[in-house]
Amino acid sequence: MPSARRESGANLISNPDAARTIGGHVDELVVLAQTDADLNMACVKFQMEHAASKASFDGTGEREHLLATLCRMVDLATKISTVVLHRAIGAATPKSTSPVSPRPDEMPPPGSTAFAAAAAEAPGMAGPASSVDDLMAGGELCTERDATLMQHCCRVAALAFLVSEEMRPLLQQHALDSGLLAVVRGSLCIPRHVELRCFAEGFKTEHMNVLSNFTFGSRSVCDAVAADEPFVLAIMGATRIDEENPGLVEWAEFTLRNVCGMSPAAADVIKNQKPITKPAYMPGSPSAGAGQAVKA
Repeated sequence: MPSARRESGANLISNPDAARTIGGHVDELVVLAQTDADLNMACVKFQMEHAASKASFDGTGEREHLLATLCRMVDLATKISTVVLHRAIGAATPKSTSPVSPRPDEMPPPGSTAFAAAAAEAPGMAGPASSVDDLMAGGELCTERDATLMQHCCRVAALAFLVSEEMRPLLQQHALDSGLLAVVRGSLCIPRHVELRCFAEGFKTEHMNVLSNFTFGSRSVCDAVAADEPFVLAIMGATRIDEENPGLVEWAEFTLRNVCGMSPAAADVIKNQKPITKPAYMPGSPSAGAGQAVKA
């Protein structure tokens, strides 16, 4: 697949490296997703739209063509990551009918049930029920495939926001309207046991990188983050060192700076938090959940 740089005028490209690199990740994403029954139709749709856009491009309307290309890439990454995330949560959920009391630090975050329901109904995507069965039956091979898919999705989304400074605000608004923020939120708030079982090291670092680029200079995206207090607290929690996610602290700090700089509401949420003065989770003390502020 041609890079974004070759498909549109180079004068619109502010980051040539990102423009050259993103095409390779899209290629890998499409090739891998085509082998997945739930994702094949999304890939076919992407390829048909991409081919039609390329064939009709006559050198005029470069801005519109570049924006459409980047939006199409972000949409593909959003659709694929939505399905992968939902079925990972489903596959890691015990099928026993007996009630299970998870540790507080493994409890799904507020809103995660609603996100899972929304993911199951993602437009244009097949339902995840069969995928969960496939994942359980396929074992490590399917888990590795999904982890690789998610990694490419993150890199496509993160790079897309770097390609063109001129197009970035429009792309950010499109991505917000298309549900990318919900996917990033779901990934950053994913229960720990699901993250460790289903995804590769650096899973949350990759998503925080996406969020940092996504929030940069966008008031609407930052306001959407600030309106979700548990999400803001999850980003704050990511500033603690996590051995499974090297670099997470730095990207979380960039994200907080972006969000607080654009949205006073987020700054108020952070200002109103109390410092943690003892461990958030202690054996035998189920009332103290991970990430909660504890009064002195």
